[in-house]
Amino acid sequence: MSNLMVAQTIIEVLEQMALDGKVFTAYDVTIAARLVENVKASPENVMHDDVRGIVGNEFVTQQLAAYDREFCILDVNGNPEAFVYFPVGKSASDHPLVSNSAPAVSSVSTVSTPVSVPISTPVVDLDDDEVATTKEGRVQIPRKLTSQVTPNGGSFDVLINGTLKCASKDARGDVRVCLRQFNITDSKVKVTVDTANNTINVETVVSTT
Repeated sequence: MSNLMVAQTIIEVLEQMALDGKVFTAYDVTIAARLVENVKASPENVMHDDVRGIVGNEFVTQQLAAYDREFCILDVNGNPEAFVYFPVGKSASDHPLVSNSAPAVSSVSTVSTPVSVPISTPVVDLDDDEVATTKEGRVQIPRKLTSQVTPNGGSFDVLINGTLKCASKDARGDVRVCLRQFNITDSKVKVTVDTANNTINVETVVSTT
């Protein structure tokens, strides 16, 4: 980045978003920084790639200590994927562009078009302790399991194939975890509770075939 002043603006905008406890993506920071720079007549100096790099670096170096992030599909044209940053007590799903529902299909035409429906929809066969994942690559942890553990600092300790992740309840009181960042793309996972260690364990299901 050629302009250190612009970099400082980006960091200040990011810090303010963190102070306000906002749920955001790097693009949200880009838009906000451009608004600030617009007052200075230099919005074109705020490049999104630079902002994404700064936000990612601030997170990795723990400058956003009270924040976690999830790689999510955004409910906009093209369904791009991006890291959604959220503070303790909130979740990625609190971002307005993150949704469990399929993206709305908009059409200029007012004529209704028949939608082809598969003759049969694949059904995920679940054994005990198994939970189906969503098409967005998330798993919703059953409340009967979250009720067996105690939140630590407002978030639950979730071990995903041995990797610790802190997950908070969303606005609906549910705990959902994005699995794609852990390279899990299965249709189901095994979810159990370790009450001795106060953790929720999410594991890939080992095929017996």
